[in-house]
Amino acid sequence: VLAQQGSIISGTVKDDKGNPVAGATVSVKGTSVSTATNDQGSFSITANSNAVLEVSFVGFATKEIKVDGRSTI
Repeated sequence: VLAQQGSIISGTVKDDKGNPVAGATVSVKGTSVSTATNDQGSFSITANSNAVLEVSFVGFATKEIKVDGRSTI
C-alpha cells in the first residue's frame, strides 16, 4: 500500500563542486508533483519507491535519479 501512495523522499542537491544548489526544481517524472530546494539545497517530496526524480536548474543539465526504494537521496 505504501508504495502505491508514495513516501517522503528527502535529499540535498549539490553542484559538481559539492556546493548546495538553492532553488533547483525536483519533480517526480511523469507527474505534476514538484518542489524546490531551500537555501541549503535540501528538499522533501512524496514519490513512489520506484519513481524517477528529475532535478533541474537554470544553467545545469537536468539529471534523472532513480529512487530505488530509498528515502534519502
